[in-house]
Amino acid sequence: PISSNTSKKSINKIIKNFSPEIIFTKESIVNKNYKKLYSFGLYKILRKKDLIRKINKELALLLSTSGSTGESKYVKLTYKNIYFNALSIKKYLDLDSSHSTITTLPIHYSYGISVINSHLLADAKIYINKFSFFEKDFWHNLAKNKITNFSGVPFHFEILHKLNIEKLNLNSLKFCTQAGGKLNVEIIKSFVQKFSKLKKKFYVMYGQTEASPRISYADEKDLAKYPETIGKPVPGGKIIIKNLKENLGEICYIGKNVFNGYAKNRNELQKLEKINILRTGDIGKKKQNLLFITGRLSRFQKIYGVRVNLDVLEKYLNNIKIKCFCVFKSNKIFIFTTKLVENENDIKILIKNDFEINMNTIKFIKINKFPYNLNNKIDYKILNEKI
Repeated sequence: PISSNTSKKSINKIIKNFSPEIIFTKESIVNKNYKKLYSFGLYKILRKKDLIRKINKELALLLSTSGSTGESKYVKLTYKNIYFNALSIKKYLDLDSSHSTITTLPIHYSYGISVINSHLLADAKIYINKFSFFEKDFWHNLAKNKITNFSGVPFHFEILHKLNIEKLNLNSLKFCTQAGGKLNVEIIKSFVQKFSKLKKKFYVMYGQTEASPRISYADEKDLAKYPETIGKPVPGGKIIIKNLKENLGEICYIGKNVFNGYAKNRNELQKLEKINILRTGDIGKKKQNLLFITGRLSRFQKIYGVRVNLDVLEKYLNNIKIKCFCVFKSNKIFIFTTKLVENENDIKILIKNDFEINMNTIKFIKINKFPYNLNNKIDYKILNEKI
């Protein structure tokens, strides 16, 4: 599955690299190696003239690792990976045939397709939806079809936070799930309180595409005590913290849902790698048997011998009302904002004192808007290109 926002250049690159037998699309694709097999409405099915079938029989799905498919780097997931992750999600959400969900996420996104797979496994209903949270039709369809749950990324719940959920018709709703990035702690607290009053459940989940994608979950009971937690491992999974230092280390996951390597072209679809442990690249710690993320390995940088966590710096600045994102390049920290920072020098002094960073290594850059990828996560690669 590929995003409908993917450029024609990227689509042609994917076709060249992976040589798919069948293409289902409404895009205008001109390729001499394909002929139109069938068409209906705006859609058509293209078939390769010379079929090449050398693909591992256990391989079920390729999913992009990021918001952009232009890189053509895909996670290899087997039927076993998908089944065991869908089964564990079904277990902790207690899904059965009485449940129903409404589509809010694209299927090329690992979170979106996991919602579909877990509901299919539970023999639950899935209502196809094209409306956003901003539109009355979404809430009308939710009430009319007696939807029991829906899922969203931080952006969805930021919208819902601005709406007064007590005034929405949520009588049929049993729970909501949030994943796809870190949601503001104050918003989590607000939802836990509101959902508790409404006698509904609220789950925050953590995962990676490489885990098919779910790794951990936290319910409203965990979140009421520790709103920053990402919870406990999904059923059948195990989390370990590797290379511990001061109770911190890399979050690593073990489970039957761990992927089987990456693929950049057709030739890499024949073999599956056996990966026993998924190194997430996230730094975290355990407390009261719950997991907490503190940053990314790639976001730890050394500036003239001083170790700086860019995620902590971002949080520090956001706490003093400076909405920003930080990038490290050429021994400098570049702080991107969409508004001019008043008393810029004073802010640099604060950073210098609290992070022990030389003021000359800090630079503020104002941009019109923050770049987000298709999964609604900040695109640091684009920010890096703006330097």
